[in-house]
Amino acid sequence: VPSPGLVWRPLASCLGPPQHYSRMNLRVGMLLLLHVSLATPEADIAALQSQVAELNEAVVQLQRDMATLKQCDAASSNQPTPTTGAGFPLHYKIKPMTSMQRAATGSMTSYLLQKFTIFAGDRKLGTIGERSVMKKLIRDHVSMSDNNGRVVADFDENILRSWRPTYWGCQSFNLYDHENSGRRILSGIQESYWTSWWRGERQGFEFTSADGVQYVSRKVHTVTEGMNKWFIVEALTGTKVAEMEESVVDAAGGGVMSGWLINVERDVTLDPRIPGFFAAYELTERTTTWLDCVQGLVHLVALASLVLGPLVLALLYFVPGLARQLMRLLGRRGLPAAAEGEGEGEGEGE
Repeated sequence: VPSPGLVWRPLASCLGPPQHYSRMNLRVGMLLLLHVSLATPEADIAALQSQVAELNEAVVQLQRDMATLKQCDAASSNQPTPTTGAGFPLHYKIKPMTSMQRAATGSMTSYLLQKFTIFAGDRKLGTIGERSVMKKLIRDHVSMSDNNGRVVADFDENILRSWRPTYWGCQSFNLYDHENSGRRILSGIQESYWTSWWRGERQGFEFTSADGVQYVSRKVHTVTEGMNKWFIVEALTGTKVAEMEESVVDAAGGGVMSGWLINVERDVTLDPRIPGFFAAYELTERTTTWLDCVQGLVHLVALASLVLGPLVLALLYFVPGLARQLMRLLGRRGLPAAAEGEGEGEGEGE
């Protein structure tokens, strides 16, 4: 606390002669003495101690908040992310291409193939569906292309069905990612008919993704037409990772447009494009086109060639005279026809 003399001197220099400020100096001195008597060192120490305690509590609370924030950051950084297809939207829609959209492609084959557009909100992500006529004649498939027409992934059926006893006659398939050097990111097979019958469920798909996680697809609503619904769940835990719901709306032109709404759960490792392939595959399989009929004929001819070709070669190898007899038989059938032609020529000449 400053002494009274330190206060009186500046006051004296400001107020003038002593006769004008003697009383004022007296009052100021009494106030200073009163303050010194009231503000004892013990009270000041106690006040400082209380302030230090409050500061300590604030620091401890701040440390707790910082630790909580670090735990949240660590948890968010450890959230699983898809090994493939990262950045693809988790919510999108697949619907058939309109006539105007097919005309905009400038390809006549687009009218022969089943193609669908992919939209996330108002943003077009690309197209998905059958890729080419030649590939369609060989196998059923679904290809995804970006807005520039570049194929980014292929979902291909295997030509021959399974021969395994537990999966006899079931269709198998593979998914290849062309953005990852054509790597196979999914392999699966149709669920066993007997297993589905025993459990009282509709046949789904069993598949394994690139990270080794096994999934199954379950159709949970198929009775009402246009309201089908699919779930994709983990095979071991039953955790739902994606949902596919059919959407049927009256379009602006008066027609009825059907498609699929895809919703992929957050914080899962499933490639968000996989449900879209299943949805497009479902749309192509439910509709039979004339290309499907031609494909069946091609498969029949190929199967007959595979079965009869080796049989004919074996007969020709083990029966040496069979080839000569066949050639003679064909030659004899050709000679009468040639003779008749020559006779007709001579008659016309006469």
